[in-house]
Amino acid sequence: MSVRAIAIIGCAGAVLFLSTLPALTHAQSRPTGLSSDDRTYLERVALGSARSRLAEAVAALPLAEGLTVGAWAGRNVERDRSLRQWVRSRPAAGPLRVYSDATAEQDVRVEAGDLGEFLSSLPGLEATDAAMLKSASRRWSGLWQTGESALSQRGGPQSPAGWEDISFEGVQVSRRAAQADALRWLLERAGRLKVTNARELSEFLRADPAIDAAVASALLDQARFEFELAADQVAVVTAQISSPALVRILQQVVEEHGHRSDFRAADFREMAAVTPDTTLREQGMAVPPPRYRLTPEFRLIELDVPEWAGRTLRAEVRAVPDSPGDEAALRSAAVEEFTQRVGELPITPEVTVARLLASRPELKDDVIVFLHGARLVNVVAAAGDAPPRATAELPLQRLWQIVRRGIPAVEADPPEPPATTRPALPPRLDRRPTDTQPARSPAANPETRP
Repeated sequence: MSVRAIAIIGCAGAVLFLSTLPALTHAQSRPTGLSSDDRTYLERVALGSARSRLAEAVAALPLAEGLTVGAWAGRNVERDRSLRQWVRSRPAAGPLRVYSDATAEQDVRVEAGDLGEFLSSLPGLEATDAAMLKSASRRWSGLWQTGESALSQRGGPQSPAGWEDISFEGVQVSRRAAQADALRWLLERAGRLKVTNARELSEFLRADPAIDAAVASALLDQARFEFELAADQVAVVTAQISSPALVRILQQVVEEHGHRSDFRAADFREMAAVTPDTTLREQGMAVPPPRYRLTPEFRLIELDVPEWAGRTLRAEVRAVPDSPGDEAALRSAAVEEFTQRVGELPITPEVTVARLLASRPELKDDVIVFLHGARLVNVVAAAGDAPPRATAELPLQRLWQIVRRGIPAVEADPPEPPATTRPALPPRLDRRPTDTQPARSPAANPETRP
């Protein structure tokens, strides 16, 4: 296995870090040769990745002992579908951050109160559900997720954006599953139509499995399906059919399978006369199963990664009085606070981030972009003479990805794993294999005879 070994070269001389550098207006360091199409790709994939991670984080939130939001929503198909659609509609939080190596980041966030309010508004909740949601949402904190994208991962014209790590078979499986889901919801929607004044179509569909299967088969042939492979790795299929076409299908099915129910052809002639000419439209979704995810056979292991690379910096910040905007002022205060702290982070005992950037100034713009990704949580609005304040957070993983580009990397053999067992010792030549106790002298043995 190849291993990335980091060799640190000392930087002579230290300078002031970033305090004198101007902030980049659009949180990007303008990589050379990035077209508008490239930027659109980076933005779409980064936002999709962030939403996908947000969906996982929401599903993992605890509701009660041994019960998560995802497990609770999964108990009801319509509830699970509504939750997925709601999470997928969350807007981007802040601007896209584009770095000079043609990678990008995008944040999304969900406030705990907004999530709790949405879940409580879902139809069909029992009293115990409402009480459980109200209690759990008070314990949640806001969720932030960051999605990443890289132009180097972009596939060819036929490769869907965001699906580069899914096999061709996985893409096809997802498309078929989403189409089946859309068809099921289309049948569910059609089932609410009136056949007569007193009876719904769902009664006819439930009368016999052969009837339901025949209608589904005809819809699969005659309905119109629109496919989308969204950048958050969700296959989305929209199925639609006009009501006159649906009625013709039902009339054909009742002729072939009418003996399996008490519905008659006259019922559907009445339905054709009273049903308005509208289009039924429903959407289905599916995600690729994990087994279709492409993973490299080997991966690089980084040695000597600083311990802070996996941490998040936090700071309490206050806006300057009379600032022209609470959030902008708080973000500016957060960037100022984190600039000093980031510069002091050690890469080795002798080299800090600031000293490394002194010798690699081409990385400074990317660090500025990174600093503008500071997150504002627990924002408290101004009250009286007290200015607005917030807790600011800054995950440091991206900083390490930036600064390691300024460090020479060499290939090295992986370190030897520590021994887990003691090595076997060769047997002594003067001892028989069965000898485990030292021999006693004859004088010490009372049973010895002369």
